[in-house]
Order: sequence, then C-alpha cells, then structure tokens
Amino acid sequence: MGRLPIILLGIILPGSLFGQLLEFTVNNGLPSNTVYYILQDQIGYIWFATDDGVARYDGQSFEIFTKQDGLADNENFQILEDKYGRIWFGAFNGDPSYYDLQEQKFYNKFNQPWLREIELNGYIRQMATDEKGDLYLLGQLGGLAQITHYDSVINYSFPREIKPEGISLYGGEIRFLYIDRELPIPLASNDLGKVYPEIISEPRSNFSTSKTMDLPSRGVTLASLIGGRMVRYWDQKNSEHTLKKFDFPDSIRMINLAEHPDLGVWLIHFDGIRFYPWSSIESQHQVAPTSITALPGKTPSHVMCDSDGRLWISTLGDGVLLKPNSSLSPLHEQLNLPDSPVDIIPNDSLEWLFLLKNKQLWARPQGVNQLLLELPSATYYSRLIRGIAPSHVWNYNRQDLTRIDLGNGVSRFGSYASSMVEIPEGFILGHSGGVLMLPYDEFSSPIKGSQYVPTWPGDYRRGIKKKNLVFNNRAYSMLPITVDSILFGYQKGIALGSINTGQIVPMNPEQFMGKINSLIFHGDAGSQDWVWAGGDEVLFAFSQKDTVWAPKPIIRNTKISHLLCAGDSLLWLSTNRGVITLKVDLDHESIDYLGSLTTAQGLPSNDVSKTIRNEKELWIITKSGAVSIDIETLLQQKNFIPPTPHLEEIQLGDSILPPSTPVLEMSRDQTVVLKTAPLFFGDPGKLQFEFRLSQNGPWTPSNTADIQLVSLAPGEYNVEIRTVLDNGNASLPLAIPIRVRPPWWLTVWAIVGLIFLLALTFVGAIRWRNAITRQRAQNEIRLAQMELSVLKAQMNPHFIFNALSSIQRFVLSNDTKQANEYLTKYSRLTRMVLNHSDKTLVSLESELQCLRYYIELEALRLSHRFTYYIEIDDELDPAMQQIPPLLIQTFVENAIWHGLSPLPGQGVLELSFEKQGNMLAITVRDNGIGRKAAHVRNPRKGQSKGSQITLDKLSILNETLYHQQASIRLRDLYDDEGRSSGTEVIFSIPLAM
Repeated sequence: MGRLPIILLGIILPGSLFGQLLEFTVNNGLPSNTVYYILQDQIGYIWFATDDGVARYDGQSFEIFTKQDGLADNENFQILEDKYGRIWFGAFNGDPSYYDLQEQKFYNKFNQPWLREIELNGYIRQMATDEKGDLYLLGQLGGLAQITHYDSVINYSFPREIKPEGISLYGGEIRFLYIDRELPIPLASNDLGKVYPEIISEPRSNFSTSKTMDLPSRGVTLASLIGGRMVRYWDQKNSEHTLKKFDFPDSIRMINLAEHPDLGVWLIHFDGIRFYPWSSIESQHQVAPTSITALPGKTPSHVMCDSDGRLWISTLGDGVLLKPNSSLSPLHEQLNLPDSPVDIIPNDSLEWLFLLKNKQLWARPQGVNQLLLELPSATYYSRLIRGIAPSHVWNYNRQDLTRIDLGNGVSRFGSYASSMVEIPEGFILGHSGGVLMLPYDEFSSPIKGSQYVPTWPGDYRRGIKKKNLVFNNRAYSMLPITVDSILFGYQKGIALGSINTGQIVPMNPEQFMGKINSLIFHGDAGSQDWVWAGGDEVLFAFSQKDTVWAPKPIIRNTKISHLLCAGDSLLWLSTNRGVITLKVDLDHESIDYLGSLTTAQGLPSNDVSKTIRNEKELWIITKSGAVSIDIETLLQQKNFIPPTPHLEEIQLGDSILPPSTPVLEMSRDQTVVLKTAPLFFGDPGKLQFEFRLSQNGPWTPSNTADIQLVSLAPGEYNVEIRTVLDNGNASLPLAIPIRVRPPWWLTVWAIVGLIFLLALTFVGAIRWRNAITRQRAQNEIRLAQMELSVLKAQMNPHFIFNALSSIQRFVLSNDTKQANEYLTKYSRLTRMVLNHSDKTLVSLESELQCLRYYIELEALRLSHRFTYYIEIDDELDPAMQQIPPLLIQTFVENAIWHGLSPLPGQGVLELSFEKQGNMLAITVRDNGIGRKAAHVRNPRKGQSKGSQITLDKLSILNETLYHQQASIRLRDLYDDEGRSSGTEVIFSIPLAM
C-alpha cells in the first residue's frame, strides 16, 4: 500500500509547535492515563502499556486487555514484537505473557507450559531479541531468561555482587551492562570473566535502573542510567569502543531512551524530549540536539514514531500525546521575528510588511528584518491594506482604524471596519451601519501626524446609496474592478457599487448566495475575466458570461475567510477547517479537491485567517500562530494513499468467525457484519469507509468501519471494502469472498426435485429394508461360519498334536501329576471353547478363564519359559461386561508361539482390560523377538489364518453390532537403543453390559 514518506523535518519540529499535540486519555478509551510504553505492530495497530491493562488502538477506538483476557499482569512496563508475530509484555509481577497476532490469543504460564520454566527476580526490566529470533528477559534483581527460537527456556543466575542491570546483543552475542556502585558503566562479555575498559565515569544517582538499546541495523548500542545525566554510545563496527557524549544540561534527569533506525534518538527526561538525528550522532563527538521539546506539567515516559511519521508520546499521568507528521515550521522562528504575525502584505520597497501579535510592524527588505513602528492595537482580526500612495498602509480591526505613513507615523481614526478600500477621494468602510464612504475633503482638518484623531459627526457620514434606498448591509469584502465600480461581498451575496452615483445594487436579488468574506481576481496576473467569491458554505467564480460553482461536499460546513490564487490552476481557501487546496479549470468548469491542511498535519489551529504565497512557500496565519510550508511538499499530500482496512472478525448471526475464513458461506436470511479497522491515525474526519458487492459495482459509503450486509440474494460475491480520504484518494480494497446459498423452496426445479427425492426415498427405503434383512441373514451365516472357523483354528490339529505330545512326555517321565493336571486343563479348555462357539457375546469373566486355561497349557508345554499377567480396570465388572468369544485368543497364541517361545531368556506376556470413556481397551503385549524376527525364523506368505479370521469377525461385528466403532492396532516395540523388544496389539470395542 502507498505510504507518505517520513520527512525528517516533520519529526524534529521545535517545541513551540508541540502545543498542537492531540491528546488521548481515559476519556477517549485508554484504561489509564499512566502509560509506560508504545509500540506499532506489523499489522499497523498501536499498543499502549499502562498500569491498568494494555490498550490496542486501530485509528478509531481502543480495545482494552487485562488479566481476564490472558495478560500476566495489568501493569506492564515494556512491549516487544518478535520475528514470529508475537507481542510480548514486560509485566510488573515478573511473569511474561504474549499475544499471538495470527491466533488473536494471549498466552501465559497457565496455558503455555514452557512459560512456567522462566525464573526471573522482580519485575521485567528489559526485553531484547536477536536476529535468530531468541528472546531475552532481564529481571529487576538480575535474573535472566533466554527463550530460544524453538521455544525452549534457558535460565541464567548471577552472583549478587555482579548482577547485570542491562543486556545488549553487542556484536551478535549477549553482553551485560554493569553499573558500579561508585563510578563506571562497563559492558561485559557473557562469560562473566572479561570486562571491557571503562567508558566514562559518573557518580551513581539514587536510581538503580538502566536503559540499554541495541540497533543492529546501525551497529550501535546505547546505554543510560535512568535518573542519570549521561548517555553512552558503543560503536559495534569498530574494534575499539567509541564514546559519544550527548549534550544536555546537568539538571536533566533521564527517564527513557527511544530510537528510530532511520531518524535518530529521543532522550526522554523530566523536562521534556530532546531529539538527536543520526547525522549528528555519527559525525560528532559532542552530539547536540536538533529539537528540544518542552512539555510543561507533563512527565513523558516513551516516544514512538509510527509508519507514517507521526510521533506518539506516552506520559505518566496525562495519557498519550500524538504529534502528526508535518512539514510545517513556525514562521516567526523561520524569519527570526520576535512574535507571530497576524497579517502580512507585500510592499514594493520593503518587500514584506509583518504586523505582529505584539503590535509591532516589521519590514524585511532584502531578507533583513527591520522594526518600523508600534501600532495602537493588533489582534487576530487585524488586516493590512495597501494605500494608494506607496508609503501609506491601512490597518483595521474590530477596535481600530489606522493609517500608517511609513515615513511619518500613524494616524488613528475613531472607528472600526470589517472591510475597507482606499480610493482617491477618500476611503470606504464595511461598518456595522452599512457601507460608509468618508471623503477626505469633508474632514474638519487634514490628516497629519500620529496624534490626529478626527471626529466624525453624523452629518459627515455619507452612505453610498442605491436608488431611493440606503444600503444598510455590512460589507465583509471589497474588490475595486474599475475606477468607478466596486464589488461588495455582504451577508446575502455580492453587490455592485458605483462611486459616482452612490448606488449599490445586489447582483443576485432573486437568489440567496450567502455571506461573502473574500473577493479576488482569478490568476496571478490579476485578470479581470473571472472573479472568485468565497464565504460561509459558498464558493464560486463568475464572469460577465458564466458562473462556476464549487461542489457542495467541498464547502459543506466550511467558512471561507480568504482566497488565494496561484496561476490559473491552484486555489487555496483559508477556512475554519484549515487550508483547503483546489485544482481549478474554469474553461472546463472543473473544481477538484486536492486535500486540506489541518491540526492533524501540524497547523497550530484550524481557524485560518489568511494564506500568503512567497515564491515556493505558503505562509499561513492561524488563530494560534503563523506557519510556513513548502508548496511542493503540500501538493504531494494529494498522493498519499490510506492503508487498506484490516479485517478483525466476521460476525455471522450469533457466531464469530476468524478473519482467515477462506469463503464465507451463509444463507439469505442471515445477517453478516464485517468488522474492520482503518489503521489510519490522521484526522478521523478525513476518512470514510466504502464497500461494494462486486468488482465493477458501485461503491456505497458507510458511516462506520463495521459493514453490515442484510438479505443478500443467492449467489457468489466478492465484497470489497476500502477507505477514502476527503481528497478522493482511496486505499487498496480488502476483498472478502461470500457465497449465499439459495433457499431450495424458491425454484420450480427445487419442488420437482423434492418430489422426485421423496419418490426415490420411498423406493429406496423399501429396498434398504430388504437389503438390511438380506444382509442380516448373510451376516448371521457368515458369523456362524466364522465362529466355526475360529473353533477349528483354535482347536487345530497342530494344537491337539502338541497337547497330546506334552501329555505323552509327562507319562513317559513318570510325571503322572503333571500329566493329569495338563489333561484336566486341556479338557476344561476344550469344553469352554465348545460352549463359546455358538454364542455372539460371553462374559469377560468366562473369556478370561478360557484365556487362563490356554496360557497355562502353553506355559506347561514350554516348561514355564514365560510368565503372564492379567490386569483388569477397577471400574470394570468382569461378570457383567460382555465381549465376543475367542476375540483375542489368536493374538495371544501368536505372542506365545512366535514371540516368546524363540526368546532365549524369560518371557513376559501382559494382558490388560481398561475402561476408556465408553470404550473397552484390550491390550496384548509381549517382550518377544518381534514380528520382523519371527518372520525371518518362520517365513510365510500373507497373514496368519487365525489372525485373518479374527479381523474378518471384527469387521462383521462392526457392521452388525458395534456400528464401526471397534478397531484393532498392532505396534512393534523397541528399546532405547532401537532394538526390537516385543509386540503390542490393542483392541478397542464399545462397552456392552
């Protein structure tokens, strides 16, 4: 987006203009008037750290955040944005917190575990970040925490006698600032062993805190004692340290430092602010300020220059002050005059005449100031008028009328005027009684000397009359157009007067124009083809043939006090709304608005009485002082493009959607509110919001930043929102895609489709019912087949042969007891398997007994080379819980035969049954050789028959009983060195009682 370039002159204005700072306090929305720090984030919001929460300003309103929103503490001394878009807050209680710009969420030690690892002593004194993105937090009593760019925390501790009081990323590594109890402030390396030479000595003040500031882009580090009198400067580019002494009085006590990488450094102290540009800092050993800003009665705490060059100043107790970006300079300081001018006119021999607020009249021949005399009175409403004689100048105001003889002094008349003009026969006044003509030949004595005060008896006053009627309207402006004719601007428009006949005739008796305060010829050369007339909400140019009116929006609520032409194309209006610049083309009847200059750009007051052109400059006289601006710089303001609005959130009915929503889906009966932030910090009255529903559609103005869309017709929209300045310049649009779903009942096809759908539904329901019936029958057949297959798989000849071989071995060894025990368990297992084979569900208690018989038979056969454990959750009742029979027996057999039997050492088989919500988790775990090694020992193609049967049975159960909620997961286990340490099988089935 376009941005007005930062102009250095506008940042380092002398202190006298800082009286026009805009103020933000609790009355405007700040949580507190005690503000410690200011920061502008990458999006454009302005953040304020106060003693009662944090505020975020979007150009129109403040949003307040406190501990309830996620802040670690309501009192925060510093704000920092890291390279990952996180806004960090240095809290008084020492607990850090941050706000994630993408997630729009606060994080603290309660919802971000690694923040709990930070150990600081006291409040957070300083925060700094390096190029990698690591963040460093320094506590009041010396604790230091490093948060790495991968969010791990490293805490540093220091002996009490060498605790650091500042940190610096000097030369790419962390360094520490130490304040000796008596003299120096050295900078030490992070090994705590190497201490650099002393930079400068200074007796320690009562303040123990410090301010350290790194500027990697310039390769420098600054440090100062808070409350001290000196600022240290380290040049990181040179091997030796460079001392820069900042020049300020010994009475100054530092509060803070602030910097701008392109402009310079601000020193904030109890008496105000001093600005030091980089050009001065880097080129001089003794650094002098170029701006000294006094803030009487206020204590500044921090300074921040935003992206458009506006200066924000936080204070302790008086809120926030905003100095707009400006190229204005006080005229009396620029010209070295003792006071501000209230009027200025050109003079042939003296070049310029300046009437000052202190009543002095000054000239400026050949650029050298010259005091001429002092007048009886001078006010904001005083006006200088050139007389017919080159040495004569008139001054009138609401108190006095004086004629100034530049060689002989001042003649004072006992009257006042709202306008006047001198003619050879006398002079004409716009007076409360109407228009008065005072001929010189009717005065009782000649006008000589500064002491002459003539009396004006009533019979000496001769009103300039129109035919048979005295013109008793006061004239607010006059413009001689011929030797005999004068145009008068009065309360209702323009009148034409004749000096010879004494008649004044309104030029527009049938039309009410309004009060006319200024009349001038169009063009620098004084062309009389066109005349401009301006007044209260009225501006037009007229000739003998035509009239061109200014558009109403330009002059709405505007009182024009003075007009100034520059050639044939530029017109400046001095108004109650500042200085307005217009581009005019009378041949094509065109008047275009280029922009305005107000207090938001640095004018001392929006009440402007007069604008004077001096070659390439404009001199502007306001109620609060006169200023100067370069004309080219003023005209460049028309090129300023406001920032694109930022989408904060989408409110769809009662739901709040994130601004990152790709396409907003909504129905016709829903209302959507697009909440945007202007992020424009100039004059709020200059900005207007507009939106449109399509790229080529018309723009609709909006009174607020919240765009509400109601009853949108079905279709695809690409809603665009933009901001527009009063000069017509518009921001790049913010685009939000919206899809409005059509209601199905509004179309014929929807009704036909609905009927067809109902018919299909009816037919489908019948078919579905039949299909379900068939499927159920098939599943029952498959389940019976599966159970029979399971029975065969479990009681396969291989198992029977092994069992009988074991019995034979016990008999041959005369171990009748073991043979009898084995045979008994084998018969019980056979009986239980046969009993379970025709059942869909059995009790967990019965299934466990079956498993125990099987495992014990295998343990006997393998001479107890493994042990087994069965764990049952206390919340489970084995007698009541139902599970499918022989569900896990195949995987138990695999664990014993393929995992544990080849194991050279003692094996372990673990079975656990655990309740997890509404699910039963069954785990079979062994410490055998693992599936990979087992496959090597006994290679086979595909999955084992028993395992496949179990999986098929589980699939049927999911279709008929468990509604796709049952699952099985196999996992290979490994030890810390990556070696196979067994296998784990986890069944998850719904609880069934």
